[in-house]
Amino acid sequence: MSGTAATYDKVVVGGTFDHLHDGHRRLLRYAANVTSKELVVAISADELLHSKDYREEMQPFEARVAAALDFVRFTNPRITLRFHQIKSRTNPDGPNALVVSEETKKGAEKINQMRMDKGWKAVKVLVVDTVTADKGSEGQKLSSTEIRKERAQERRSKL
Repeated sequence: MSGTAATYDKVVVGGTFDHLHDGHRRLLRYAANVTSKELVVAISADELLHSKDYREEMQPFEARVAAALDFVRFTNPRITLRFHQIKSRTNPDGPNALVVSEETKKGAEKINQMRMDKGWKAVKVLVVDTVTADKGSEGQKLSSTEIRKERAQERRSKL
């Protein structure tokens, strides 16, 4: 994520966006800044998240959508903003660019392979660096899973 990025008419950024943190904000800000017309914030449907660690601490879909969209509206109010509930991985009328983190880059590569297998054009994949956690993380990336883990531990310690 260095220098001035090119702009794209239609960009998609996707994720779970659970407990919106600085890593999510970096990803969303970058996506908003490389978008000239329309940004689609694609958010994982609850039914795709059953295997997530500390699932009981996960925010409801509606809360995740609201937090992500509110942040993007604040970041770049000039672009058209839509959200999409992720239930499948490909769409023939997809974006010009897909903004991902290093952690989700392989998923983007799979999406492009599926697109090409169907005879569709691959999309540009823009990778944003991860954000490291603060307190005693020793360079660990900031993660919603760690946030949910801390919340679960706090809740259990109060019992």
